[in-house]
Amino acid sequence: MMALKLVLIVLISLLFLCPSFTTSAVPRTTGLKPKPGGFGGILRNNGKELVNFVKDVLEEVAKDWAGGKLNDFINGQPSQSSKQVPQSSGVYIIYFSIGNQNISAEVDTSSGLIWTQCEPCAACFQQSTPLYDPKKSSTFSNFTSLRCNSTSFSNSSVCQTVKPDLCPNGCEYLTSYSDDQNSTGYVGTDTFTFGTSSIPDILFGCGTNNYGNYDNTSGVLSLGKGPLSFVSQLGYMRFSYCLSSDPTKESPINFGSFAVIKGSGQSTNLVTNNNLTDLYYIGLVDITVGNTRLGIPSSTFTLKANGSGGVVLSTSFPVTYLEQAGYDLVRQAFVSQVNLKTVNGTYLGLDLCFQSPKTWPIVTLHFDGDKKLVLNSVNYVLNDTSTGIECLTILPSSGISVLGSFIQMDTNFVYDIENSTISFEKCGGSSSLPNLVTAMLILLSMLTLF
Repeated sequence: MMALKLVLIVLISLLFLCPSFTTSAVPRTTGLKPKPGGFGGILRNNGKELVNFVKDVLEEVAKDWAGGKLNDFINGQPSQSSKQVPQSSGVYIIYFSIGNQNISAEVDTSSGLIWTQCEPCAACFQQSTPLYDPKKSSTFSNFTSLRCNSTSFSNSSVCQTVKPDLCPNGCEYLTSYSDDQNSTGYVGTDTFTFGTSSIPDILFGCGTNNYGNYDNTSGVLSLGKGPLSFVSQLGYMRFSYCLSSDPTKESPINFGSFAVIKGSGQSTNLVTNNNLTDLYYIGLVDITVGNTRLGIPSSTFTLKANGSGGVVLSTSFPVTYLEQAGYDLVRQAFVSQVNLKTVNGTYLGLDLCFQSPKTWPIVTLHFDGDKKLVLNSVNYVLNDTSTGIECLTILPSSGISVLGSFIQMDTNFVYDIENSTISFEKCGGSSSLPNLVTAMLILLSMLTLF
């Protein structure tokens, strides 16, 4: 499975294997104006049965905690050549084409490099579409200093990051999530097409040695803030998505002028972490469970000077993690308000479970600027229909908090990178719990991919 964005602490560590050359992430120039235009696409659920999916994901998390990998990252000052934290497979997949070849990729808001498996492949994992073959694409080009010197290629931040003059025969990359989750290959450019919208000269990794389980996709479409992500290379500087809680429904994703709030949404500032510039941090200040505002200490979710702490948004990891002090209060409130004896949910990897509760209290997230997001039980409860056990899909963490994809479902999130804000509004309704995912999705205007 694709590494576990549990701490999304993914310093997307890109190691370019030019002669003794390691890159560092270069933030986009502040004040850069977005280019006009936009387009839309669709995301699809990975099709896995959610109970088994969560169970598999949390088994990976347990191994990573036991191995100390997450604590090492949180408590230390990660170097640019350090590995990413092991992650899980993403819940949502996007389909598009590179050159004239179909691609499927996991969507990842915390990655810094787009990559796909390529022919000829020395080691590749299983995927549902044929491997991308650069020799069959008339628009593919190896990324060398000639590309940066070309008048047709103007993405200076990409050139500053990769520095192709240091690898005149072509630049190679390594992106690693764990000991057995990684991709290596070389970088090139090609035209990316979503429906009828084509974007030329997108830099991506062509993976020839790839290890892990990526849900039969071809690789990763990165949406992080780093200069090599898809969002940064587009130059639109805004994007949005509404992740449907119904696995049979499509989820819209939009870029540029297509990424808008349709109704009376709310907006809060993104929080900047100078140590981990690829990630999207949001200012969570408190949580209400039922009618009880918990009064979580203000320091619980605060981003610390050393880069630890804070709250990250993740599309690739389903479960939400809260700093221990905040989680304890949330758990206590649920135990008190559900008012049933707890049952053992360790077989799912979850902490707080009940046998067939009649109702769950509503949760409200409070953000900076007195903004709030009211959730439905589908956002934080997993129902194992085979046993009748229902579990809270929120777990404790130490050093960072993560709002996973479940808690984001059925909300339209609009990321405005230029103004460093994130806006949100409900884009669908959610009612009953029995199959975990029964919310209706209001489809936004968008282009169909296939």
